[in-house]
Amino acid sequence: MRTVWIGCADPNPHVQGGGAAFLAERGLEVRWLAQSANAQATLNRCRALLAPFASKAVRGRPWITVKQALDSTGSMVPPTGRTTFTTPESLHFAHALRRVTDGVITATGTARADRPDLTVRHVEDHPERRRMLVICGQQANVPADWLASRERVFDVHFCPDCAALPDLLTRTEALWLLVEAGPTLLAALHRHALWDDWLTIRQDAQGQDHFSVSTRQDVTPLSLFAEWARCTQEAACSLV
Repeated sequence: MRTVWIGCADPNPHVQGGGAAFLAERGLEVRWLAQSANAQATLNRCRALLAPFASKAVRGRPWITVKQALDSTGSMVPPTGRTTFTTPESLHFAHALRRVTDGVITATGTARADRPDLTVRHVEDHPERRRMLVICGQQANVPADWLASRERVFDVHFCPDCAALPDLLTRTEALWLLVEAGPTLLAALHRHALWDDWLTIRQDAQGQDHFSVSTRQDVTPLSLFAEWARCTQEAACSLV
């Protein structure tokens, strides 16, 4: 007899289920991780892997991860002539996050100030992968040449009002989006509760980076990364 292990039930409310019964009727032994006494770690990883899909299936919008980098004084502004102040290891982590997500949410202020590339560069990317770029604000407020360059590699959407962001995201196929923006947009996302986990990379006076995470859910796909072991887990629903 062959055995099939099921990690998680399908969270999609529009799916009637019955897959396990279908397999059992055909002679397969069906087992669930949730019913196994020694499979909690694997079950947690399955739930974390499924979290972005579950968000879209149940809530209609993608999972939203905010990434915020701070220096030892709490500033988000890199030193003159640099685009970042985090360590190479943290930069690798940030690009690994870009790699697994379906796109980036940013703001017109960030576009004007930093003209960010927002592509995956410090880790190997999926060949021919095209992601979504959501820019909060008016199109007239971003440099035309920067926008043209981003449209060559992203499917670009503008969202003039942060409150309208959930409706815009519902109409896309994205399951997981990464927010890379300045304090104005981050404050708006926090005010409207438009985030699921909030990753802060804080550099101390000695140049060492420390990771902390707040999450509004009982599971996070960030836990699938090796860096999760270094993360301090903050209280839910608090801005870290």
